Amino acid sequence: MGLQSSILKIIRGEKKAPIAKACLFGLSGIYRFAIAIRNFSYDKKLLSSAKLSVPVISVGNLVAGGTGKTPLIHLLALALQEKTRLGILSRGYKSQIERSGQIKQVSTALDSAGVYGDEPYFLAQKTKASIWVGADRIASGKQAVEKGVTCLLLDDGMQHRRLFRDFEVVVVDGVNPFSEGKFLPCGLLRDSPKRLKNADLIVATHVKDATHFEQIQALISPFTDAPLVAVQIEVLNKNRLVPRKVGVFCGIGQPSRFLQTTRDLNQEIVDTLFLNDHASLPDEQLERFAKKCLEKGAEVLLCTEKDYVKLSRKMFSLEIVPVEIGLKIIHGRKHWEKLIDNILDKAIK
Repeated sequence: MGLQSSILKIIRGEKKAPIAKACLFGLSGIYRFAIAIRNFSYDKKLLSSAKLSVPVISVGNLVAGGTGKTPLIHLLALALQEKTRLGILSRGYKSQIERSGQIKQVSTALDSAGVYGDEPYFLAQKTKASIWVGADRIASGKQAVEKGVTCLLLDDGMQHRRLFRDFEVVVVDGVNPFSEGKFLPCGLLRDSPKRLKNADLIVATHVKDATHFEQIQALISPFTDAPLVAVQIEVLNKNRLVPRKVGVFCGIGQPSRFLQTTRDLNQEIVDTLFLNDHASLPDEQLERFAKKCLEKGAEVLLCTEKDYVKLSRKMFSLEIVPVEIGLKIIHGRKHWEKLIDNILDKAIK
């Protein structure tokens, strides 16, 4: 078991480790203090943010992992890409580009997901935007503008305050918006809920119904008066997901949610394989898992789209089908449409 998996089990209460938990609590206090100092410095203009010549829309979150940020960026891109020359700036978490310190525009024809990271590669396949990967988002943004981009989405931008944003969109997890107030690494909270006061729009994901939406509104209203939009996940390729026996694998922040999605599709799960968030699955390990599932009667393997883009083109003992998802707005559509109009007004001059 890796360190990341062990910490997550402690955070979720799945593993009893009182000494380790005490250490995580101490580190959490240091992290929280550092975040407070950084935010104070930017809020009081002690640190400055670089401004680009085109509008920048930051899409970020308070809680680490599995909030639905990538599907939201996808939804924003679909709304903007026909009327702007859209670019998306990504760090390329755990990618070759991030490790090398380079900046590179994603090419799905020349390179693999391992070069850029799963999320940028997925967005390059699913949108018309140009995707720019590099740890220095100011430098990558300047390169994008030089290439003619007229509007930029800053992926995972809430904590990246070195780059000025014209619009701040914050994703909150409707199931646990503030991770019970516990900061990393004792919890999953990456930033203070007070940061919500700077948001132009808040998008709550995994919202069940109107009652749940009202509960989320009550939780966030002490921190902000920003408009709130609620979304639900919808499966887009249900025609390929007829009920049958399946094996399930994924490397995402909240694998239990993907597991529930497959159950909601009436799939009979014979076995599972969960990896750390963004981790790749070697062909040999995947083939062993496929054979194991085949022996248990599975007809197909299911994974997320972000996992699917990382796979090689090798044939395995079972067919692999990605579960394609999108976001459906169930409350606050007028707020969403107003944000899109405001972005386009600024981008098209």
